[in-house]
Amino acid sequence: NTIFTTESEAVVPVMGKHSISSSDPELVSSVYSEFDSRFEAAEQYHLRAPALPVVKETLREEIGDDVADELNEVLAHAEEISNSNEYLSIVEIMLILAARNEILLYDISKWGEDADIASKATFSRAKSALEDAGLIETEKVPIDFGRPRLRLIATDELATADLKTVSTEIQSLL
Repeated sequence: NTIFTTESEAVVPVMGKHSISSSDPELVSSVYSEFDSRFEAAEQYHLRAPALPVVKETLREEIGDDVADELNEVLAHAEEISNSNEYLSIVEIMLILAARNEILLYDISKWGEDADIASKATFSRAKSALEDAGLIETEKVPIDFGRPRLRLIATDELATADLKTVSTEIQSLL
């Protein structure tokens, strides 16, 4: 069962949007103490997903301000996107934003792997799907040693897509 408690109030959600709450000092103190001690004694659990502030900070530092700003714009409309049955994965979103800013696949996939978002292989598979759908293109960029890197380039449709609705617009094409 779920209990929300602070040092001054305890709330138990019940059916629908209803809840039962109490601010009785003796009851609240007892409930708060019980769950505070359980929390402190609990085993620490590492979430695989990185914290959003870390994602934003490392994206800005390693990829650039433009992509980070566009991610903030997409996230500002995340609730609207999540209410839709059609949404993109975080990997697809990052590739789309990278393509809109002509970032190298290597750079965005390395950042994504380092940030624990997904493996380079996952980025590569998602890139292929977006490419097959005609949403992004790539161009080879020579480097000093080794195979050339791929620059992600947005198609005209993707480059001008509204970031508020890009998820639903693009998902229908995949």
